[in-house]
Amino acid sequence: MDATAELDDRLLAVILLRLPSAAALARAATVCRRWRRVASSPTFLRLFRRLHRHAPPLLGFFVCNNGFAVSRKVGGELVGEVVDPAFLPTFHPVPREFEGAISRCGHFSLASLPDVDRWALADTRDGLLLLCSTFNDRMSIPRNFVVANPVSGRSVLVRDARFYQLDAESAYLGAALRIDDDNDGGAGGVLCFEIIVVTYFMPGPRLCVFSSRSGAWTVHPYSDAGTAIMPMLGAFSDDMHTNGSVYWLINDDDDDDDDNPYLLALDARTKQFSNIKLPRAMWTRYRGNMCVMRSDDGELRVVAFAAAALDFWHLDKSRSSRGR
Repeated sequence: MDATAELDDRLLAVILLRLPSAAALARAATVCRRWRRVASSPTFLRLFRRLHRHAPPLLGFFVCNNGFAVSRKVGGELVGEVVDPAFLPTFHPVPREFEGAISRCGHFSLASLPDVDRWALADTRDGLLLLCSTFNDRMSIPRNFVVANPVSGRSVLVRDARFYQLDAESAYLGAALRIDDDNDGGAGGVLCFEIIVVTYFMPGPRLCVFSSRSGAWTVHPYSDAGTAIMPMLGAFSDDMHTNGSVYWLINDDDDDDDDNPYLLALDARTKQFSNIKLPRAMWTRYRGNMCVMRSDDGELRVVAFAAAALDFWHLDKSRSSRGR
């Protein structure tokens, strides 16, 4: 008789998480179908990697162009079109153990998604894609979203979102995907997630959150992390994602026409906004040619490009609130 038969899947997952290596987990998964199902669920594998501090391999990148095909020309002649999104593998040649996953990513197509609109990539998290219906400008908020797994080909459609409590003139800043690693159904392979839509109006930024648990949207109050007056929409950069947070580079011009650049940051887990002031010289020198990243030590860095050179800025807390 199976000694673990009286354990529910959650307790079995806790035991399997304590195995010393991926090789030991693979051997345990061959015991029976139940063990294999628990050990192969996406949520369990994320927890196992986190516990054992083994980062999953980076298979490649998806190149997107808001749902439109990108033409490729050589010598002025059209040689083909890349349909959004196109997958570019990082391995050349491809290792045998990754051939299946990379092949499925390469064959992922928007044609497999529900035909409700053109789709644009909004975020990626743990190998999943968050796509939103394309928008004409920041004043049109996407109403349709898809959470897609390019490896398995499965997707979840969140259709016809209605944000009743938003002001009519709210602007769309971006969207983020958060995976719930602590959900009760994780060991059974049930994926719980949140779609976080970020809007902006005169009082500041605001969140609209969809939970797969409830199947409903929640509109949060305005945050006081933003400025009191809504900047011109051209002063916002595109959203930048790193380490579970989303950033926007914003420049507010005051009455004296001085630059006041800062980063508006959203922690997707806590759903808290914060501001990080930047030196005015950064905006003067780089304008919008900046990107946010986090290093292995967890420090926030800004990569800036000007005059054919890359500069790296980081927040030096020992010197000032701005730092370099």
